[in-house]
Amino acid sequence: EITNVLYENSGDGTFTLIEKTGAEDDGEGMSFSVADFNNDGFPDLFLTNYGNFKLLKNNGDRSFTDITLTAFPEGINDWWYGGSTWGDYDLDGDLDLYVAGYVDFSRRPHYTNLRFPMDFGGRPNTLYRNNGDETFTNVTNRSGTLDDASRKSMQVLFHDFNEDGYPDIFVANDTDANGLYLNRGDGTFKVFSGPSGLSTTDGSMGIALGDVNLDGLTDLVYSNFAVEVNIVALLVDNKSSNDGKLRNAVFVHDFESPMLHKLSWPNVSWGPGLFDLDNDGDLDLFFSNGHLNSVSGDNRQSNLLFKNDGRGHFDDISESSGVVATGKRIHRAAIFADYDNDGKVDIYVTVNGQQVEDGTGNTVYDENQGRGILYHNESKTDNNWIKVRLEGTKSNRDGFGASVTVQANNMIQKQALVSGQGYFSANAKELYFGLGENKIMETLTVNWPNSTTQTYENIPANQTVYIVEGGAIHQNTLSLSSK
Repeated sequence: EITNVLYENSGDGTFTLIEKTGAEDDGEGMSFSVADFNNDGFPDLFLTNYGNFKLLKNNGDRSFTDITLTAFPEGINDWWYGGSTWGDYDLDGDLDLYVAGYVDFSRRPHYTNLRFPMDFGGRPNTLYRNNGDETFTNVTNRSGTLDDASRKSMQVLFHDFNEDGYPDIFVANDTDANGLYLNRGDGTFKVFSGPSGLSTTDGSMGIALGDVNLDGLTDLVYSNFAVEVNIVALLVDNKSSNDGKLRNAVFVHDFESPMLHKLSWPNVSWGPGLFDLDNDGDLDLFFSNGHLNSVSGDNRQSNLLFKNDGRGHFDDISESSGVVATGKRIHRAAIFADYDNDGKVDIYVTVNGQQVEDGTGNTVYDENQGRGILYHNESKTDNNWIKVRLEGTKSNRDGFGASVTVQANNMIQKQALVSGQGYFSANAKELYFGLGENKIMETLTVNWPNSTTQTYENIPANQTVYIVEGGAIHQNTLSLSSK
């Protein structure tokens, strides 16, 4: 029997398989996301499958209970689901849920060869409002525009792109135009896909967020299918307004990194990630790659890693960094976390277990079929760093939607803690800042979703800080229970 599996970090650089936790769903799994939806201090799991989805409540004793039927009393549609994202779109202090619908096999033109997603219609995406009592209500139709999103969606993400205090929604669609929906703050959303510059009609897969060029604005990266280059979209305007009420979010595509586009062109990219590989204060860029089949050649492909030059331009370091050394595989999701707490962000990449094809119609044996890769960050650097963990009180406990700004000398960086980055997966719920040679941060400021702000001064580098909304900053602390 094939089920999901859960590995516990042992704290010594190794992981232990934990069995019989209640997380062993045997559905045809697609994606997962992690969120403390009931604000009880324990992270819960949301799984999407081909045919349904599951909400697994954390019991607080290293086990989970499937509460899907009671949490969604309106019922679960028998659909093919994609990714999911958690965010407090109505700012009531608990996390709401947005779930992507993928292919609808019943929507297809007659007398066609049914082979690719473009041959089919899409399933609707669904917005569920958290009622605060461990139940959810489908409010998609009430939202005004989100019911137009039936476009074979892959990954979805909550983020306040126009910085008006309300989380917006970006949707990466497969062979349909991508969607950007601006939150009006009254429970409805405005379609801003076309004007945003993000509504390309490629086979988009995964999403990454970060301030690529250090101009204080959060940029967007999304990965695409082969012969459709991966997109680095720079946010250039989130202050203007078309209607005098709602601020815009306008992006331009950046093509100043020719090797990024040349090398991503032949690949099918899935999991993107913006992270500071060497803690020098700018965000580097990773892509996991792997084809669907051998129609265009061997379905195994190498991963790619690009170093930021500090101005938002990327140079290829795939081979010198070691990500090519693991060889070509059918890579999919890429998950980012400092799993051994050494101040350097590591990467885990999943590998698809489908049959390996050599490009000539032959199925071949590959010992790495279905075997994921854990890349341990061994960058040789004396650069400093800070890791930030958040706990909301009036805001949602996870702190999703909060932003953190650190200033060290002339270096200013801003990051937001959001759900939905990557491809069908979830990164660690913490923020990482490389500080270069700086050993002290003059200021560290948290802007919470409920608009409150906390600022701390003269914080030493090379530690994890745990910040409670409305409370103190706990230095050298991973969690309050372990302080």
